[in-house]
Amino acid sequence: MVTEIKKWQRTVRGAASLWALLARSSIYKLLAVAAAMALWEGTRFYVCLRSERGYMLGDVISRSNVSIVFSWVLGLWVLILARTERGWEEKSRNTLHRLTLSPRGIFWLKAVFNIGCLTVLFAVQIWLAIWMVETYGRERPEVYASPQRLFLAFYRIQFLHCLLPLAETGKWVRNLLLVLALGMETAMNRRIPVFLILLYALTISWFVSPIGMGATDILYIVASAVVIGADVWRLWNKGGET
Repeated sequence: MVTEIKKWQRTVRGAASLWALLARSSIYKLLAVAAAMALWEGTRFYVCLRSERGYMLGDVISRSNVSIVFSWVLGLWVLILARTERGWEEKSRNTLHRLTLSPRGIFWLKAVFNIGCLTVLFAVQIWLAIWMVETYGRERPEVYASPQRLFLAFYRIQFLHCLLPLAETGKWVRNLLLVLALGMETAMNRRIPVFLILLYALTISWFVSPIGMGATDILYIVASAVVIGADVWRLWNKGGET
């Protein structure tokens, strides 16, 4: 019993140390990218809002290229995670050995860290979208004075609905599997990240889709599930070597 407790304590300390190392190596880069995204989207949206008085909210968001900027930032975010972790792991093999973590354990800890980082990016974009809706409502109260404007905006505007699908279960499943697949595939540190490139290509092509489950959403779910399954199989089949 005492041996098991000590082993568990070493594992917890190793996990905390690994997460601290991962955060130290990438957090400032990710925060800088998120800040740049917020500044660019906010400035672009406000300029379009003030200069195009006749447009509805969806038109202003579309002309601000918010969805395009988010796609670029998502790609940069994934690239930072993949390259930083790969470079850090190559330089810190001795440190990893001292953490007494198995290769499988290291993979899952990295995957959880990456999934958390991707979730933060989605959260930042959602809050930026909420700010845009509220700003539009204050600037154009005669057009968008409804107290339910947030609900209406996230229901009617495709990009906002794909970010936060409200009661649409299918798109929630799609987004969840996307984040899981990107996080796991980034943690794999493949020399040629074919699956990671494929997922990103699908994201920039299919992420913004009409309300309701369509063929692209189903294909998106299948592709993400295949990537997750392939990563789990490879991890299990090779004893944790990634």
